[in-house]
Amino acid sequence: MCSLVTNQIKPHFICVTEHFLFKQSLSFVNWENYSLGCSYLCTLFQSGGVCIFIRNDVSYIPLDISEHCDEKIIELYAVQVNTKFSHFITICIYRSSSGNFYQFLTLLDFTWKHLYSPWTEFLICGDININYLMDSYRKKQLSSLLSTYN
Repeated sequence: MCSLVTNQIKPHFICVTEHFLFKQSLSFVNWENYSLGCSYLCTLFQSGGVCIFIRNDVSYIPLDISEHCDEKIIELYAVQVNTKFSHFITICIYRSSSGNFYQFLTLLDFTWKHLYSPWTEFLICGDININYLMDSYRKKQLSSLLSTYN
C-alpha cells in the first residue's frame, strides 16, 4: 500500500477501516505527504475503527460525528472539503457483519440528517459488509436510504 501511494497513485484521501489500532499506535502510522485527518477508535473491542488520511495539499475540516457511532454497529468519521468547484464530505464507514443491521440503518439515517444539505455531495468509503453484486433485502434497504438523501 505504501509503495502504491508513494510511487504511482496519489489519492486525495486514504480511508482505512478495521485498522485494529489504539490511539497510541495510530500515531505511528505515517504515509509520506499525508496526515491523519480524523479517526474513530474502538474502546470496547479490539477490531474495527476507521480513519481518513488526507494528502497534505488538501484543505479540510474534520466533522465529529462520533455521537452516531456504536461499536460493531456503525463506526464512522467524516471530513468536509471545500474547493473552488465543489463542496463535499468524505465519510469513512465500517459496519461489522455481526452487528445489528437495523440499528446500522437507524444510526446512518441520523448521520445523514445531521450532515445533509442540498448542495453537499458525499464520497462514501469503507466496508459496510453488504454484497452489492447480488440482490438482497439489505442492499435494497441501504440503497433506499441513500437515495433519500440523493
